[in-house]
Amino acid sequence: MNSNRGYLYIATGIHFLREAQKSCKSLKNAGAKYPVVLFTDVPESADPYLFDHIYNIDKPKFNFIDKIQPLASSPFEETIFLDTDTYVCEDISPLFQLLEKYDFIGSFAPGRQQKTFKVNVPLYFPEFNTGLIGFRKNVVTKHVIERWLNLYILQLKTSNPPHDQPAFRQALFESEALVYNLPSEYNFRTEHPNVVWGNSTVKMIHGRHSKYDQLSIMLNQNEEQIRLFYHDARFLQSDSLRFFKLNQNRSFYFKIVLAIYGYAHRMIYRLLGDGKPLKKKG
Repeated sequence: MNSNRGYLYIATGIHFLREAQKSCKSLKNAGAKYPVVLFTDVPESADPYLFDHIYNIDKPKFNFIDKIQPLASSPFEETIFLDTDTYVCEDISPLFQLLEKYDFIGSFAPGRQQKTFKVNVPLYFPEFNTGLIGFRKNVVTKHVIERWLNLYILQLKTSNPPHDQPAFRQALFESEALVYNLPSEYNFRTEHPNVVWGNSTVKMIHGRHSKYDQLSIMLNQNEEQIRLFYHDARFLQSDSLRFFKLNQNRSFYFKIVLAIYGYAHRMIYRLLGDGKPLKKKG
């Protein structure tokens, strides 16, 4: 394929293929300007109208090896990889401009897996979430991807790693790669508390959800205000999504304290009183 820039999806199994196709539709609806390719073990089930080229994965492992390995075979000079459980709200094509200067781009993960798999990385070096990563093709990135894969294979021999990010973190730390941290609105996680700051909009949602379109609208309305996403979407229905819409003024922190107190109060009632008000003794 003759293209300097493009998007890449990797999906093994029908379930993840269907997810990838939904994500790809959102990417194109948001105005993707470059080709999209897919690596999958079920190419016969992929929609040929969605992807510009479909590559076959032989003998999939059904773990993160299937995700890491194809990255080295990207047909593009500049690649943006997207996980299957993503939804693109707005055009992310401008990210390719960063790949003119940086080797990798991605967003910080909210935490670091230090105990699951021992890594020789100082605590102050962050872990990048690999749901959206961009990279340009050169010797440095090739070495990082190869090292990432080898470290993950080593993890598999010694533990059952929950994801591939600790290995990626160590591979980046050991390298000379120039890495750029994207703002959190390029990787809005549905599984963790999030803040969308005033005068900014979410570009990509990362995490499974039944009504992405509604969630996208809710996240990006009243964009001049701070929006605090305060619950775990895995445990609540989409129609109960709630956000604090906070004006950017001196009362901001006071409102956050009140909001957290109110949420904790409701959770205590739910856990200890089955949703009913707690009765005082005496």
